[in-house]
Amino acid sequence: MKLREGYGQTEMTVAVAVWPWVEPKPGSMGLPAPGYDIDLINDEGGYLWFVGRTDDVIKSSGYRIGPFEVESALIEHPAVLECAVTGVLDPDRGAVVKATIVLAKGYAPGPDLVTELQEHVKKTTNDQRQDPQGGDQGEGRRVGLAAGPLPPARSPS
Repeated sequence: MKLREGYGQTEMTVAVAVWPWVEPKPGSMGLPAPGYDIDLINDEGGYLWFVGRTDDVIKSSGYRIGPFEVESALIEHPAVLECAVTGVLDPDRGAVVKATIVLAKGYAPGPDLVTELQEHVKKTTNDQRQDPQGGDQGEGRRVGLAAGPLPPARSPS
């Protein structure tokens, strides 16, 4: 049995696959689809591998923080239209959490909003860690966002 893997997105269909005319390579998602011009680091013969995010866990001051958890908390706030969370190296803490945010219409960047978003993330992530009986589900973690100016607000196209 030959496994035929692939990679695509809803807005572009299958972009890379192990097509019927291609010999599968274990772990590879295959070759670019005919008609697509895909430039990625690849192996001999053009085979591609999906590696994943390099920041799946941010280690800050001994705490393990999931970027997805912080993104999920941020996107619940009415001021946040879109966001992406990454770790930024810090000499004292190892890394700090950095959120890149596109603000919703009607919100302006500023220190008060930074503080509001930081508090929202702390509350939301702490609430998610509580079980229905009110007990903590494991070691508590502090989640914070690096303070600094937010990018200018942009309206979606």
